[in-house]
Amino acid sequence: MFFFRRPKFSLGRKNESPAMRAVRILGMTAVFIIVASLFWKNYDRALTKIAHKQSIWDQTKTLTNKQKKMLYKFSDLLKQRYGLSLRIKITKERIFIPKLDAKTIFIGLSPKYKEVVVRFPPLVEKVLGTEFLRYLQEKHFVPYFENGSWPQGLAEALSLIGQKLMDVENG
Repeated sequence: MFFFRRPKFSLGRKNESPAMRAVRILGMTAVFIIVASLFWKNYDRALTKIAHKQSIWDQTKTLTNKQKKMLYKFSDLLKQRYGLSLRIKITKERIFIPKLDAKTIFIGLSPKYKEVVVRFPPLVEKVLGTEFLRYLQEKHFVPYFENGSWPQGLAEALSLIGQKLMDVENG
């Protein structure tokens, strides 16, 4: 009976040379490697987008895309160079400080109330000093709030933080 005959499956062709079989295997391997690397790049890009969205929260919708990109680049630099995370929270209300880990720099701004909260990780605070932290919270943003250019003040505050960290690194 022909119903019970076993079908013949073959991965290769009957008259195929060993060299052609090797070429086919190498081609399949190359396709697999390319697909895997493209998947990995897409996954890495998606994780970067998620991390960026978590690092900057602008309830006021004041920051431009160019300013956000600059903040993302600074956040990436902190992560790569010092292992630190950056969280910026710009709110219309009073500032609520979220729970932070020992590697997160937090900057909270409330332009409506002219309020600033800056928190450094304990080690960074020790290295940069409480005077610098106090300056950022109490004095740095005052002129920027008065003339409505607090995004520029934020950029300059981050520049100051970066410069201080580089000064400490270079000794």
